[in-house]
Amino acid sequence: MMVKRNVTRRHATIRDVALRADTSTATVSRVLNDTGFVSEDLRDRVLRAAADLGYTPNYVARSLKKQATHTVGVLITDITNQFYASLVRGIEDVLATHRYHALLSNTDHDPTKEAEHCRLMCEKRVEGVIISAAGQQVDHLQLLRDHGIPWVFVNRRPKGCGGPAILTDNRAGAYEATMHLIHLGHRRIGVIAGPQDINTGIDRLEGYREAMGTAGLPVQEDWIAYGAFREDGGYRATLQLLDLQKDRRPTALFACNNKMTVGVWKALADRGVRIPQEMALVGFDESEWARMVVPPLTTLAQRTYEMGRAAAKGILQGIARGGEAFDSTVARDVYLKPQLIIRQSCGSSSTEGAPRVVPSTSESL
Repeated sequence: MMVKRNVTRRHATIRDVALRADTSTATVSRVLNDTGFVSEDLRDRVLRAAADLGYTPNYVARSLKKQATHTVGVLITDITNQFYASLVRGIEDVLATHRYHALLSNTDHDPTKEAEHCRLMCEKRVEGVIISAAGQQVDHLQLLRDHGIPWVFVNRRPKGCGGPAILTDNRAGAYEATMHLIHLGHRRIGVIAGPQDINTGIDRLEGYREAMGTAGLPVQEDWIAYGAFREDGGYRATLQLLDLQKDRRPTALFACNNKMTVGVWKALADRGVRIPQEMALVGFDESEWARMVVPPLTTLAQRTYEMGRAAAKGILQGIARGGEAFDSTVARDVYLKPQLIIRQSCGSSSTEGAPRVVPSTSESL
């Protein structure tokens, strides 16, 4: 009979479990991995031994042996942004059904941090990476390519960079938001625009310009104020527009990001500008606070959970293809159209008790 021993000062191994259960390591492996036939009595004995020893599988060693970690890296730009909470939930829900795990990293809109996190992802032997790009500087993606790791862009895609992407139809959403303000009678419409080195900032500004052109309205360059996708960026950009002479000041604002919208709201409050009586306001991104402020905020709601699910499905397909997801001719982009949720901040439903959702009219999948 095999000699049993206690393990108290180090991590228990599969051999320790086998000794405690008086069986072979192969049998322990079959029980723990639920593969092959093992009698119920022996199965119970192995499980009790593993519990007594506090045994947990060594996933690092297992991944080295199988060359698979069942882990997907997820790089996001701002972990404090509610937008990403729903996005990551969608990613994790899909990965979990395939027994994959997400390794989450925050880049803080910094391409240098993004590059460092890509290096760490390679060291952790992730099988794929989902990226919300921090900017146009993406030379570090070559490191993923060199390691045979596929990637999928979500929400943001650097200009000219290959690989599949799951994106909001930002241009169509911005066009719809601006046209809504035009239909309400506004002719001087300002835009709080985001950075022009990422597709979200570029496309939303283009949608605004397109709507103004469709309506035959001039676009005054001093009605466009730029800022980072942060609260302070929206605040300073709004003050810039409010400093215009009153007869040139916009009567409505379109804010291109949820955090910027918070800054816009604060700037208007600090200057004593009433919403919507003196300034109509539409934001981009739905947030819980949008329904709670007075007046409630009209927003473009992105389908963030669906974006996360689509990104997870895309990266799993890339992993299954062995990295062919690098080739943009293999995997197509997915565009999800946002929904305009009309509330009282733009003055269009001030007598109504409930918001009105404008359904999506088109979508490219």
